[in-house]
Amino acid sequence: MSEINNKNNKINRRFDGINIIDIILLATAVLFFLGFLTVFSPCAAQDDGTWMSCHWAGMSLRGVAGVLMILEFLHALPVMNAGRKQGLDMAAVCLSALIFFIPGRLIDICVMKTMRCHTVMIPAAFLCAGFMIILSCMDIYKYYKYYKYYKYFGEDKINNKLERNINL
Repeated sequence: MSEINNKNNKINRRFDGINIIDIILLATAVLFFLGFLTVFSPCAAQDDGTWMSCHWAGMSLRGVAGVLMILEFLHALPVMNAGRKQGLDMAAVCLSALIFFIPGRLIDICVMKTMRCHTVMIPAAFLCAGFMIILSCMDIYKYYKYYKYYKYFGEDKINNKLERNINL
């Protein structure tokens, strides 16, 4: 049993620290959250003070973006091990997929195609969510590939392969 725990600790130590994908994921999540507070916001209030339905879609996108930003902040912490980072990546993929369903499907938006919610909010949400899904899947694949290689070849082969890649 201690041998299995020893192998898991060696795998997890390999991914301690912050890498470039962590920084890009965090920057994208912060941009997404701040963008929905400022630039990517939906239509303004009507003259009588009531809100259009797209306002509520924008508010829910802000909430999802806030949760995504917290997940990516936790993902970027250097004390997180490989398994936890992979789990946070999976949660980020699920939350980013939810973003595709909120405007227009779960919450209605304006009828006119020239309104701000159609021209700014939806494309920005889809672009940020797609980027987050792609980066998170790349990160999940990185951890999966490392686990698979480690399982078949052991730590000595991995260290030799990493040294060869660094020396090239």
